[in-house]
Amino acid sequence: MRRRARTGEITMAAIKLSSAARQDFEAALGAAHVSDDAAIIAGYSWVTSTGGAPSSRQLYDIRPTAVVLPSSTEEVQAVVRTCIEHGLKFRAHSTGTGSFNTVTQHGVVSVDLRRMNQIVELDARNQMAVIEPYVTAAQLQAEAMKVGLTSHIIGAGWTHSPLASATSMGGIGISGNHTGFNVHNLLAWEWVTPEGEIVRAGSAACGAGWFAGEGPGPGFRGMIRGSAGAFGSLGIFTRIGYKLHPWAGPRVLEHRGQHPQVGIALSETMRLYQIVWDDWNGPTKAAYEFMISNAPTLVVRIPPDQYGWILTPTNREFYDQFSTGTLPGIARAENGISWTLLAVSESAAEAQWRDLTIRAIVDKTQGRLLDVEQVHAEVIARNAVTACYVPRAYRTGARNVLTSIGMWDSFNQMPTMIDTVEKIMRPFKQEHKTLAEGHPEEFWLWPNEGRQLWAENIVSCDNNDVVSAADGYVYVLQTMEENERRPVGLTAMGIGQMLIDIYNKRFGVNKAMRTVKATFDPAGSSDGMFPHGKGQTGLGRIWPVMRVIIARVPMIMRLAMRAMLKSN
Repeated sequence: MRRRARTGEITMAAIKLSSAARQDFEAALGAAHVSDDAAIIAGYSWVTSTGGAPSSRQLYDIRPTAVVLPSSTEEVQAVVRTCIEHGLKFRAHSTGTGSFNTVTQHGVVSVDLRRMNQIVELDARNQMAVIEPYVTAAQLQAEAMKVGLTSHIIGAGWTHSPLASATSMGGIGISGNHTGFNVHNLLAWEWVTPEGEIVRAGSAACGAGWFAGEGPGPGFRGMIRGSAGAFGSLGIFTRIGYKLHPWAGPRVLEHRGQHPQVGIALSETMRLYQIVWDDWNGPTKAAYEFMISNAPTLVVRIPPDQYGWILTPTNREFYDQFSTGTLPGIARAENGISWTLLAVSESAAEAQWRDLTIRAIVDKTQGRLLDVEQVHAEVIARNAVTACYVPRAYRTGARNVLTSIGMWDSFNQMPTMIDTVEKIMRPFKQEHKTLAEGHPEEFWLWPNEGRQLWAENIVSCDNNDVVSAADGYVYVLQTMEENERRPVGLTAMGIGQMLIDIYNKRFGVNKAMRTVKATFDPAGSSDGMFPHGKGQTGLGRIWPVMRVIIARVPMIMRLAMRAMLKSN
């Protein structure tokens, strides 16, 4: 029986696992790899943002019926077929970074793929790897670097699953200008469909290896992943070929310092540059020059306060330095209009060319190089190369750390986009004083594949303040609605039903994804963020009223959101 949870109380799943289903799961996986224990189930019901501290508020009231741990594609197939036979649904997850793996309805079995954690093959000559779902980005990058290669690591950080990102999830990392967009890194793949069939696609389909994902006819990668993926709605991907990229740096990173302030050694052939401008026109023009020249290997803008979080061991030290005005220059608001560059070279001569080119672009765009202490440069370089900046950026402990915007577009849009978001965000930041006080718009920015801007905006809400959290959610909706009225880029954070039902006319790709879902999963067996069927959801039906409230009387929306969060 399901009952509403009080503080410290575990809510039981609404649909119990039948003895017949348990026997079939255990026959396929072994009894040790099947559980419906309440404590285990609670561990798979986590819905907070990255920085939150545990509380009953963050335990989802919809729990899995059971958790199973397959170890092979054949066992995954057995799980899916057992679910179908016993009227259950299923949802897979890889490393569980974030909370997108939580089930969305009762009667769903959570399929934890942690036992499928092998780099099956690493082909240095052809710059690719064959990986399973629980291989982490850090694991893959460490092995790739040993043979002069590197992998793309999305913004979720080095604990994420490249397989999950490449097949099923959104996400772009700061190395995207060098290592590409993950839908393009996806090569061949192996897939257990929502109906329990094992399908291999691309070159793997004919036993030719895992090196290619496309052939004659429509692009299959666009159907399953596209810009953001189906978030678990299209079955379970069990193995992929994955593209790697050249790495001119050391084969094994030489670490400096002590935890948590760990850096990597810089050298003549691996240099960090911090460049600042007086307005956003400078970095906009410079971005094009950096992409055309290919002089920097990594290009990123991180808000100054979040550099402060990275460069101080504790929140207390960050706050003390912020309050007394003693933060290092890179973490100060007056230096917030910036690019951080890392240039990695094969030789001293190449490093000299990169250095001269970067400095020429800085002069041409009226920028200036900012001095960064060596110890800070080493920490920043490690964060950039490995993407371990993510847990540092969320280290503030906020109960809700939100991310919004997520725009792909021309760099010409950057000044307008930043100005638009700053105007919307200013009242929120003035009312809610959190540790994110360093710059008005809080944008992370970087180029992707030498073609377009990626922009993501971090919103930090107070740790124990429902009002702050509610206003943060309304702020995110305001930015999306403002971008709908005066577009400054494709808002990639509105995923699943939000884009299908709210912005359907603009984003036909999501309508197409719903059609794909209905075609490959007619019974709706694969639980996920793309709802089954073609009917409009409740959110879509009430959105015409909600958007008027957000635009004209946002305080009403804020009060409603506060009441909803307090009731939970």
